[in-house]
Amino acid sequence: MKRKTIRQFLFYFVTTVLIGLAALWAVSHFLAPRLALRVAVGGDQGESAKFMTALAPLVGHERWRMRFRQVSFDSPEQAAAALDAGKVDMMIARGDLAPRSKGQTLVIMRRDAIVLILPPDSPIEKFADIAKKTIAIADGPLKQQDQALLRQLLAYYSIPDESVTRIIMPAADIGQAMRLKRISAAFAIGPAGFGVVPDIVASIRKGMKKPPSILDLAEASAIAKKMPQLETLEVSRGAVNGNPAIPDDTVNTLSVSVRLLASSTMHDSLAGDIARIVTTRKSTLADAAPGATQIEAPDTEDKNAVLPVHPGASTYFSGDQPTFFDRFENFIYYGGLFASLIGSLIAWAIGSSRSARSEREEVSTLISKMLDAVRHIPEANTARRKELMLELDTHADWALGELAEGRIDREKYAIVEAILTRARQLSERAIND
Repeated sequence: MKRKTIRQFLFYFVTTVLIGLAALWAVSHFLAPRLALRVAVGGDQGESAKFMTALAPLVGHERWRMRFRQVSFDSPEQAAAALDAGKVDMMIARGDLAPRSKGQTLVIMRRDAIVLILPPDSPIEKFADIAKKTIAIADGPLKQQDQALLRQLLAYYSIPDESVTRIIMPAADIGQAMRLKRISAAFAIGPAGFGVVPDIVASIRKGMKKPPSILDLAEASAIAKKMPQLETLEVSRGAVNGNPAIPDDTVNTLSVSVRLLASSTMHDSLAGDIARIVTTRKSTLADAAPGATQIEAPDTEDKNAVLPVHPGASTYFSGDQPTFFDRFENFIYYGGLFASLIGSLIAWAIGSSRSARSEREEVSTLISKMLDAVRHIPEANTARRKELMLELDTHADWALGELAEGRIDREKYAIVEAILTRARQLSERAIND
């Protein structure tokens, strides 16, 4: 194959590759479908939906192809079953209601206190005293789940379930019911600073005209060991209300964590990125979800946790999350080699083009010199005519060598031969004359 043909082939090949790469990037950037992260919402008065709505653009900002698709459920049990079945990828769940087979923790959203709220001057001094009493449970999306947890506590204290009467009522009505002695206490699960617990406390203060108290659960540590989904918690003085301080002193009780969970099948890099975004953007998320200020990292050292930490989140919190270079090291390495090859081919093509243009200019100059020499042959004397013919032979020899190397084509060499033939004709004519 002629050198000129090779150069043309490589030039078109490199150009085609570059155009193809540009088109591939454009398609992937603008036309490729976005990845949908299925998130479970519902069953909690819209709290999870608000949080996921606020989180979606933060994740999408860093992962432009990622979007959230909210999937609604009527209860946390349905959502947990969906995550275990692979129908959703992420959800917020209370620790006692979380999925068990595929649910893994990204962050702890908050810790909800499990409290027994007592009226002023209550005769109840310990949890076992609620036997044969009537207990109020605030009406809400998790009322059935709260009753289930209460049953577990009753079983721990060997209190017959049927001996404790439960009444479901709005939090705002509990104070009035307590004043009328319809109920002896209120069982509640929620944050100490907002939500159902302070709502019940405010209702009792209004109904009883005195501040209520929170029962100190002396057996909290023992219960937490038997029920690993629960943890001990100290509710500090004034955590629920400041004036008057409720509780009036630190009390020991139990808590259940509320967690942002991901499926174990979620890629580690995505899980780590979500854990990082949630923990570093708490102030932004708090505008949509008030409890977001309590977000914290899970315990990555507890290998026997009921709800294990997702490996991607664990890697981030332990400080080992791979950098951009670590994740794409091979891509960068081989991409660099490919880019270097393409660059070399482009440089070679440009150099070859310049070299070919230089050779064409050199051949044109040669032909001009030969034509000039031919014009002087008829008027030259014998000595000068020999010099001109020698010069023309030298030029012809150079052209022959370039033809042999493939740097000029036969058409150019044919012109050189024609000039040399004409020169010899003129030289012979001058000798005969």
